[in-house]
Order: sequence, then C-alpha cells, then structure tokens
Amino acid sequence: MTESSTEAYDVGTGVTTSTIVATGSLAAGDFTSYTVTADFETHTVVVQSAAMTLNKLTINTHPTGGNRQIGSSSTLTCKFDYPSGFTAVPTIGWVRTTDSYTYTGTVTNTHDSPGYTSLMKVFPAAIGDAGIWECTVSFDGITGTLKSSAATVTVSGITTSPSSQSAVTGSLVTLSCVASALSEPTVVWTKSSSTTVTAGSGISITNTYSTTTFTSKLMLTSTDTSDKTYTCVVTDSYLSATYTSSVATLTALAIKTNPTSVTVVSTDAPVTITCVATADSSLTISWYKGSTALTSSNSQSFSTETSGTETTGKVILSVINKDSAGDYYCKANYAQNGDFNGGSFTSSSATVAVISIVEDYLLYDNQMNKLPLYAQITKERDLTCVAIGNVEADSVTWEHSMASMADVGNPTSTKTYSSTTKKTTSTLSWTNTPQAASGLYTCTFAYGAKQVETERLLEVVSGVKMLPPESIYVSSSSMVTFTCHFVLEESFYSSEWYGSKWSGTLTSLDGKPGYQKQLDTSSASELIVDPTVTDVFDTYVFYIRTAHSGTKYYSDPAHLYLREFQMDTPSSPGTKAVGTAQTMACHFYGDLTNSIKWFNGASEVEQVSGKLSYSTTVWDGGMQSSTLIFDSPPRPIREATCVKLW
Repeated sequence: MTESSTEAYDVGTGVTTSTIVATGSLAAGDFTSYTVTADFETHTVVVQSAAMTLNKLTINTHPTGGNRQIGSSSTLTCKFDYPSGFTAVPTIGWVRTTDSYTYTGTVTNTHDSPGYTSLMKVFPAAIGDAGIWECTVSFDGITGTLKSSAATVTVSGITTSPSSQSAVTGSLVTLSCVASALSEPTVVWTKSSSTTVTAGSGISITNTYSTTTFTSKLMLTSTDTSDKTYTCVVTDSYLSATYTSSVATLTALAIKTNPTSVTVVSTDAPVTITCVATADSSLTISWYKGSTALTSSNSQSFSTETSGTETTGKVILSVINKDSAGDYYCKANYAQNGDFNGGSFTSSSATVAVISIVEDYLLYDNQMNKLPLYAQITKERDLTCVAIGNVEADSVTWEHSMASMADVGNPTSTKTYSSTTKKTTSTLSWTNTPQAASGLYTCTFAYGAKQVETERLLEVVSGVKMLPPESIYVSSSSMVTFTCHFVLEESFYSSEWYGSKWSGTLTSLDGKPGYQKQLDTSSASELIVDPTVTDVFDTYVFYIRTAHSGTKYYSDPAHLYLREFQMDTPSSPGTKAVGTAQTMACHFYGDLTNSIKWFNGASEVEQVSGKLSYSTTVWDGGMQSSTLIFDSPPRPIREATCVKLW
C-alpha cells in the first residue's frame, strides 16, 4: 500500500483541508487509526486531530456453487458488512463470467445492519442457469468494486421431454428425450404410467451421451389408442438423482368407431349412422355410399362434433325408402400438423338394409287403386307377396280381414328366399277356391323386431270377369301402358287389341310405329304405346277368345288423350252484312272435362239469347269444338278469341 497526503487552504474561510490517499493492494493490517497535526508557522501552536480509523469493506459470505436440478428452486447468496454509520447505498449485481451475462431475474437485497444480504433466486432452474457466477458490489464516490469468489453452478435434468404427436395407425413413430447429466445416466421408458417399455417386437431404444448431454430415442409402431401415454425416467448415478419427463401422448390417426350395419323400415326414419375418428389435428368427416360421395339433400343431412382428440361424424337419413339401402362408410380427412403431412383414413362399410315390399302391378295388384285379383270359383288360385331385405324373413303371416283361414278354405302358404336378389316370397294357394275366399288379405313379413306388410284383394267369381283398361291422359313422352284384367271359366285361346284407326287388330305390331309390345299372362294383358307418335291417340278395346267354346269377349273402350291441348285457329267468318247470322269455330284436343270461353278483344263475350251465343261439342277421341254464333250482338265483334279453361 502506498500513502500520500495533500493540503488545501481556503482564503475565504481560513480552512485548511488535508487529504490522505492510500493506493495499491489493501491488506487487513493496513487498516489502522490516523491522526492529523497542523503546524502554523506564524504561531507556536500545534493542533492535533482526533484519531480516525480506515475500515475495510469486504464480502464475508460468498455464493456456493453446486448442481441444480431442472425445475427445482435455486438460490445463490452473497453477504457483505461495513462499519456502523456508513450510509452509502451499494449497487449489487450478479454476473455469469463464462459469457459476461448480467442476471436480470429476481434478486432480493436486504439491509441487515451493518451490511447487506443479496439473494439471486432462480425458479424453476433451467439448463441456461449453468455457469460461473460472481456477486459484485460498488458504491458511488468510492473507487473499486467488491467481487465475491466464483460459484460454479451445474444444472441437470430433463431438458427436452418427448413430444405428443399424431400418426396413422401402423406407422413408425419416434419419441425423443434429452437430459443434462454430469455422468452418463440410465433411462427407463414407461407406457401408460406403469408398464416398462423394452426393445424388441418392433420397438427399439437408442441412447447417446456427449459431455453433459444425454439423448434417448424410442422408436415404435403406432397401433391403437389404448396405450398412448409415454414417459422417460433418467437416473444420474453421479448425483444419485432421478429425473422424469413430462408425459407424451401418442394419438393414433384412426377410426375409433366404425359405422354399424342396420336393418330398417320406412317408419324408422330418421336413421343415424355414426363413425368416430381420433387425431390431435383438425378433422373433417365426409360420407360415401358405395363409390359415390354423399351430399346434403331433403332425404339426408350431416353433422360433425369434436371433443378433445375425437371427431364424431354422422349422416342422418330423414327419409327411408328402397334407395336408402346400400353400404355406407366415412372418410376422416386431416390437415398437415407439424412433421405429419395431411391425408385421410377410411372406416369399414356399414350396410343399411331396407326391408320393403316388392309390388308387381301386373301379376299381383295395383296398390294405388286397390285393383282386385280374380279367382274362378272351384279353380286353383295363388296370392303372392314379396319382400326384400338383407336376410330371409323369419316368418310370413297371412290374415283375412273378416274371417279365419279355416273359413276361407284353409289355403296353404309357402316361403322361399333368394340369396341373390335378397327377396323372400310367400304364396297363399287354393286348389279349390271357395266363394268365401273373397276379401282383403294382409301379408306380414317379420325380420326380427321389424315388420313390413302388404295387402291383396281377392274376388272369387263364376263365369267371365273382365276389368277393362282405363283411359289415359298424357303430357310427356313417357311410355303408356294399357292393362286389361280378366278371369275365365276356361283357358283362353287368343287375345288381341283393337284400335279405331286400324283396319285390323294390333296383334302384329311389326311395322306399326308407336306400339312396342303386347304382354299376356293367364289373367291380364298389357299394351305399351309410345305417345310421341301422333297416330296413337286413339280408342282401344281388348278382345279375348276362349280355347274350347271359342266365345269372344270384349272390354269396354279406353282412350289415350293428350293432356296438353292443341288448338286450331278459329275460322274467320269474313265480312258479313248487318243482320246476317255469323259463326266462328275453334277446336281443342285434350282433357274433355273443362269448358271453353270466348273473348272479344280483352273482354269475355256475354251471351245474349237470340243475339250472341256459343256452344261446345265433344267428339270421341279427345276433340272439342266450340262455335260462336252472333246475329245482332250488343257490340261489334272485331277480334274473337276462344280460350280453354284448365
């Protein structure tokens, strides 16, 4: 230590100031008491000051290094004292000398006279806190900085936990765990919190250690979502410490719940088909029937709900009919998420089987009009009904609306099934049909708890019964079918159709445009007509001749009308002399049930007896003619128009 002194005199105040400066390295023994003596040359007086002591400012509690576990609470302590009465406020800092980093976290400085205590608190401890730390203390106006001894801090523990991730079922997944350790540690992987994962059977574990960094990788195939949580436990034997990572959730991108096959009838609507997909990324659900993507309509709608990693998709069939039957499946589509590309996965198919009655207009009945089936008394007769379902009907029951089966002749019933068409057919048969067999029959098919039914109306007759074809109005180019039902005492020999525009019968249809075919059975005949051919708008009669007696039977006539009317331009009477009766006529083809009115310009013609009137005439074949007759009309007829009312 080197000491020097200086004096300064202030003329104004007459004060002399003496300063002692001690420089160099200060040792404990340098801090002693000092006195100052003033010798005034002009006076023989000697003045001596009181004794002054120079005190050393020193850190007496230095921070202690050591290892900190990641996530734990960590504190470094620095304490220094100074003499009583020393009032200067210190500036305290913490510096990591390995990278000259000044700590900016939580520091608590406490004035506990005669000194200060500084605590550097780190919570939780992290890998970045490792290094060599010093505590520094300085004062304004005082040269120099106090520094604590260096504290070496090491940090160990899990620095990177395995990440939760998604993967398509069956794909390879890698889970990584990184730790900081002072020696090469051991690792244990656990599944579902308790089961130890070991290498083998599609599972591998690789570990690497360099300096203080330890990395463990678990590679496995994602299979399902039942065992989906994984944890790594690292043990540092040097520190006798064990570190546990956070839990990684492996979410399998998969269909958790496939749609379920269902058997339904029309009254079951609405029917909901559901599938559940799992993923930790956003999912959309689309639905398919066969190879066709389904879209919203009046008969079906969709809903999607997400809860956690599960997305539930639903298709709601609000209308059930034969078109509802088929194989349905869902497709889950997921967007790109992290390292995983977007894609989709598909559920298995669910079969919607619709149980329904199969109606045959010609062979069985017309359900719309309750057209009866006819049976010749004492002859053989069958009633047949057919249902379609995914399996054979468990049972078929026949019932008469008014009587027991014994009362209607004890007919026998049979049931057959075709695995190809999925149809169950039941036939009720008589070998000697009694008169009492007439009536309404209900045929009920049972498929487990599901039932469908249809009705058959039977009329037992003697002699000849013929139900003629009905007249038909058409307004499109669709094919038209005339049907005549009949029952005979004996088998028929031949049957033919007549048209009023043909010189002969329509039996030979070759070369006759508009007529496609004639279909005959033992109880009905059909004539199929093409309405796009003008000449087919005609009157038709069905004719049949019996085999033995040769008796001929004819049906009542049926007409084919064009519902979209055609109008001929009204004939103009030209110029007529006043008082001369005049007439105008127009013609319509079409529905004969509506009226015709006449207009004079924009005003309807008012009929006045003897002066102005019109009449309508109807011809067979669908033509109407209206004639306007005027002798002395109340007002001149300048522009007459006839209008058909619909």
